Amino acid sequence: MRKIRWNGVRSWQFAIENAKGQLVKLDGHCIQGQSQAGDYGLGSNLTLMLSCNSLPRELVKGDKVWMYVFSDLKADYWLMMSIAIPGFST
Repeated sequence: MRKIRWNGVRSWQFAIENAKGQLVKLDGHCIQGQSQAGDYGLGSNLTLMLSCNSLPRELVKGDKVWMYVFSDLKADYWLMMSIAIPGFST
């Protein structure tokens, strides 16, 4: 069974993408939490938590929140989350 190394805070990054495809990093605006660093294999669970009390700009319809996981590896693993924004229909 192949295992992959998770380095905690160094293993992921997060940003907001606007409708034009421009990314704004959320570093310094959000508190993050994650599973402890270690080797994880098939069937393992990683927990990622992101809590933002302020943002570098106001969110608008069409924004996307991106999480780049295992960013310290040579592989390309992305997660995209759709987050409903109050006052905007989806």
